[in-house]
Amino acid sequence: MTLITELFAARQAVAAVSVSYLIPAAEIGSTVGTSVFIWDEPSADVADAVGLFVAIVDADGNVVPQGGQDYVGLAPLSTEGNAPIAAGAALAQKMQGKDNVVVSFFGDGATNEGAFHEALNLAAVWDLPVVFVCENNKYGMSFSTAKSMKVEKISERAAAYGFPGVTVDGNDVDAVFEAAREAVERARSGGGPTLIECLTYRHKGHSKSDKNLYRTKEEIEFWKTKDPVGIFETKLVESGRLSQDEAAELTQKVRDSVRAAIQEATQAPDSDPAELLSSVYRQVS
Repeated sequence: MTLITELFAARQAVAAVSVSYLIPAAEIGSTVGTSVFIWDEPSADVADAVGLFVAIVDADGNVVPQGGQDYVGLAPLSTEGNAPIAAGAALAQKMQGKDNVVVSFFGDGATNEGAFHEALNLAAVWDLPVVFVCENNKYGMSFSTAKSMKVEKISERAAAYGFPGVTVDGNDVDAVFEAAREAVERARSGGGPTLIECLTYRHKGHSKSDKNLYRTKEEIEFWKTKDPVGIFETKLVESGRLSQDEAAELTQKVRDSVRAAIQEATQAPDSDPAELLSSVYRQVS
């Protein structure tokens, strides 16, 4: 089996900060690259691996609840097509009378697919409690957004369905948090969906086989200066909320935790083939 991995480097502010306002009472859908990020107390090595934002997923791709938090993770999809599933999950929450909010993460390329528009239309018609978050990193795989769409801002597409769309700096932690806060509060109060476009960038290729022939080294180096982790660390230090020593200590702690989590994962036993279909069909007694 060949696994294709899309690194999330330089886009941490988008999913991590958005979801931090959602927990508890959330369902989270994700595509390749974003994975699923949960705000939780780091009670396990995997949690410590990314500090405060963590995906704890079982062998079937289901998020395993930690610390008693009330959330459900929707299985990550590699086809950039989770928006309809997120709309369906939001409909379920509304029909059950819950105040849960569903968040759907996807890339800019997904907004050119028909399923995306169908999902936004249904979410609008039924005032569903869902937040659509687009990570616009300028390229759908290797194809520039400047060549794939006429609109200047992807968030403008929300207007066609009658609900708010907002564009923010996806590398600005505070800007993403504020946009997520407003969207979540709107969804929970019955106001319906919101489309948040987060302008960001990926430092690495779309996969390890990506040679970055469609963009220049100068462009990549420019965006590296806008890394959200470095920008937020500088802001915390300059504001006096974090010292240089504390920042260095935290960085080392996270690095050590990541290494430990990777080592633990690589040493774990293989899954039992008998469990392959265990989550496909409902057990009937």
